[in-house]
Amino acid sequence: PLPLTQDEIPLEGHAVEARLYAEDPAKSFFPSTGHLVRLRMPQNRPEIRTDMGVRKGDEVTMFYDPMIGKIIAHGADRHQAIGALANFLRQMEVAGPKTNLRFLERVMSSEAFRAAHLDTGFIDRHIEELVPKGPAPAEVIALAALGHLLARDERQCAQQLETAEPHSPWAANDAFVLGGHRREVLRLECDGDTLMVGVEPSGEGWRIQPEGGEALVASGTLSADGALLATVGTRRLRAGFVAQAKGFVLVHEGASYGFDPHDALEADDAAEGGTGAVTAPMPGKVIQVAVKPGDRVKKGSALVVLEAMKMEQTLSAASDGVVASVNAGEGDQVDGGAVLVTFEEE
Repeated sequence: PLPLTQDEIPLEGHAVEARLYAEDPAKSFFPSTGHLVRLRMPQNRPEIRTDMGVRKGDEVTMFYDPMIGKIIAHGADRHQAIGALANFLRQMEVAGPKTNLRFLERVMSSEAFRAAHLDTGFIDRHIEELVPKGPAPAEVIALAALGHLLARDERQCAQQLETAEPHSPWAANDAFVLGGHRREVLRLECDGDTLMVGVEPSGEGWRIQPEGGEALVASGTLSADGALLATVGTRRLRAGFVAQAKGFVLVHEGASYGFDPHDALEADDAAEGGTGAVTAPMPGKVIQVAVKPGDRVKKGSALVVLEAMKMEQTLSAASDGVVASVNAGEGDQVDGGAVLVTFEEE
């Protein structure tokens, strides 16, 4: 027999659970794969329990469920439990594959969710609030520019120390220039958007002004483990800065943003106009091919349907064009990044 009866088991407080998935809310929650380069959680939170299925450095593959883990918060009542969970999610840092972390935090912070106005249509009704579209916020751009500048200065200092004249004034990273003041424009690529950001030294930090936006003064420190502690305007902010082979990932308040600083010394190989190709966003199985070579397609036309991790994704044409080749057939298993459809040059 069981040691306790049902009447002897107390029910105290309230608990809320969120499931962290490797998926992209901006693409209808399509599963995401990749190397988990960062997984950092707040410590010493007795009201929080985490059940993680992966660790930093693990690979999220197409062969298993894309759930990263579960986060459970306990409180005296529902409102307290939701608040504790929202605060924990906001301070988590996850980078690598796309995740629903920021989406979960927005759900916990939603007035409708907190008021328990819930049914199966909740996400569809509030999708613009939960998955907002548009460029990165001004604070995120300022943090990205600041992190890039701090990391660049650190690299330059390290390189200079290895030279024959490590203390040469010509290697200084200060604001001194002849005949004026130091100013430059950073070109940052972020999720398909090109951001032109003017930066110039200001006191112990930088005056950062995105094109068409207001200037913000930002200063801070970047530690070896990627912790970016900054003051932007009058706000004290914390972010994760993860350097990669090409660009970096900035993690702030549960959201991750991929930035690729443009190097003026590198050739720009990006094709423009009607040329280009459609590639598989992840490994998967081709279950439908809707075009053949010679077909003229309009922007948004369905080209290929790919199945991966129990989900189907329709790959569409990014612009008008004529199909040059189709490199996969129905039933084919393809790798992530595989070129599926190419277009004729016009």
